Amino acid sequence: ETPLPLPWLPEHAEAAAVLPHMLARRINTPISSSCGRLFDAVAALLGLCTVTSYEGQAAIRLEEAQHAENAGCCAEEEAASLYPCPFATARSGVTAALELDTHSLFRAVHSDLLQGTPVPRIARRFHRSLAFGLAELAAHLAAERSILHVGLSGGCLQNAALVMLLTKELEGRGLIPLRHKDLPPGDGCISFGQAAWGRMAVDMAQEGFT
Repeated sequence: ETPLPLPWLPEHAEAAAVLPHMLARRINTPISSSCGRLFDAVAALLGLCTVTSYEGQAAIRLEEAQHAENAGCCAEEEAASLYPCPFATARSGVTAALELDTHSLFRAVHSDLLQGTPVPRIARRFHRSLAFGLAELAAHLAAERSILHVGLSGGCLQNAALVMLLTKELEGRGLIPLRHKDLPPGDGCISFGQAAWGRMAVDMAQEGFT
């Protein structure tokens, strides 16, 4: 496979040359578990957004791109074209937790791009594959804990395509997805939760609980 020119190189070649050394030495490169950073990376790789001017811009463009592919796809075609997005146990220090192998997902996106697959189709496959992987992980954890309800929250759940696909995948596994109705996903919901927790702590203190 012949490597494609990375979309951000013309404008950010100097910074891109330094970045591998920063990553190798872990200089100003904090590890993030945010799903939003995965959307940013895929959108940049596909040339949809290499510079953002507002929050969520890259993810919005990636979601918009997949709509062009959505219209002509049938369920059988979509299921056959999923990218790998398995989950595995990751260890950090003495703790271990299950997490998605998004490296495999990103490599599959890159491979598809090298083969000349249209960007809208790649964007659609990415959304479908991420939803499938998240549902598989949720189903595994739900079975371990004997629960049926799965809360869908966070900034990425403002993505209507992801919400629709993930809801369908969860329901297909017998789970009950809980979606936002009165509060938005993301920071607005976090702020409300912090306020509710603070109020509860005050009430408990006044009643003599510690």
